[in-house]
Amino acid sequence: MLYNAGYITKEENVMEIDTSEYQGIMHMVADKLIQSFEGSEAVNYIEQTFEDKENPERSFVLTMQMVEGLTPCQKLAKAEDRIKHLEDELLSKQTKEEKTKQ
Repeated sequence: MLYNAGYITKEENVMEIDTSEYQGIMHMVADKLIQSFEGSEAVNYIEQTFEDKENPERSFVLTMQMVEGLTPCQKLAKAEDRIKHLEDELLSKQTKEEKTKQ
């Protein structure tokens, strides 16, 4: 995507955007991501993947998340902690059962 004086251009598709209401390109991107978020069934965050035109083997993910929610990393850490807790409980229960069998 190229930014050029009020237009976002992607190959042959051109979308005119009134830039007077934005402080900069990031505000424009954020506004469009908020619109995408509101139009989706997302609860906390959305992701958009972009490929590097000069190096097709590279790609990037842009994540837009509500401030009140967990980041994807926080969500993963919470899930991993829960898994560890459940594994510990299961191991403890198995150990107790083995001791009662002896």
